[in-house]
Amino acid sequence: MTMRIDAGRSFDAFDEQQRRKVAIIGARVESQLFGKDERALRHDVTINGMSFQVIGVFHSLSNGNQQQEEEKIYLPNDTLRYAFNQVGWVGNFVVLPKPGVQARVAEEDVKRYLANKYRVNPDDKGVFGSFNLQNEYDKIQGLFTGIKMFSWVVAIGTILAGAIGVGNIMLIVVKERTREIGLRKALGATPASIVLMVMQESVFITAIAGYAGLVVGTLVIQAIATMLGPRPSMLNVNSAESQLQTSKINLANQAADLERYQKLFAQHLISETDFNQFTMNFNVQKEAVGSAENAGHQRRRPDD
Repeated sequence: MTMRIDAGRSFDAFDEQQRRKVAIIGARVESQLFGKDERALRHDVTINGMSFQVIGVFHSLSNGNQQQEEEKIYLPNDTLRYAFNQVGWVGNFVVLPKPGVQARVAEEDVKRYLANKYRVNPDDKGVFGSFNLQNEYDKIQGLFTGIKMFSWVVAIGTILAGAIGVGNIMLIVVKERTREIGLRKALGATPASIVLMVMQESVFITAIAGYAGLVVGTLVIQAIATMLGPRPSMLNVNSAESQLQTSKINLANQAADLERYQKLFAQHLISETDFNQFTMNFNVQKEAVGSAENAGHQRRRPDD
């Protein structure tokens, strides 16, 4: 994520080495927690019962999800791990394949490597969760390829139809004016002037007819759109479904983390307060995903 620090500073080497309890917050976090008139610098924010001093406030430079990014809080990596008992394990990570290597192949290789390393059955799909953007990218690319091919077919058909139409008009003009053309040649008209006359008439008739057809087609489409009335935007539905899929993936990752927290709690490595807090957050997100899924089913249900 690209960001711009508007107030304070970013993390430095001493923050990482000394595991300082410092944080960088987004602009929306600052406005929600401290209001518009108060600055968050050198104030403390409490996360799961632990206080962290705000050393910087950032604005997101991303184009798509700027508001969502500015609702995040960043901590130094070592501080996060030691403060919340996350030493020795990784919740999730991002894999960037080399140029020329498909993300789908890299995903399968990483899963196979992790399964061999931690002695997990390769057929067990519920141990390692993953999300691959290449599948969505391939669908979008296929859609644009189909649109491009359809555009080429329409363009070639339009050119052929125009050529045939102009040719027919020229043929009709020549047949209807055979005597006139003969008379013009008898009076001394050159073949070039006769051809130019026919071409001018054909182009003029074609332009007038084409423009009239364009106007009539536009009016017909506008009339049909008016009769149908406003339709719900599919963009909102697709965006909601995409967010639901992301929430499901996050919920699956938290379910794996919950099992790990249960083992740590059984070994008395984390406090009961932290365990209850994580369990409560997991249940809240689970209910939210269920509600969103039910709402999605209602949106896809046909009208009565």
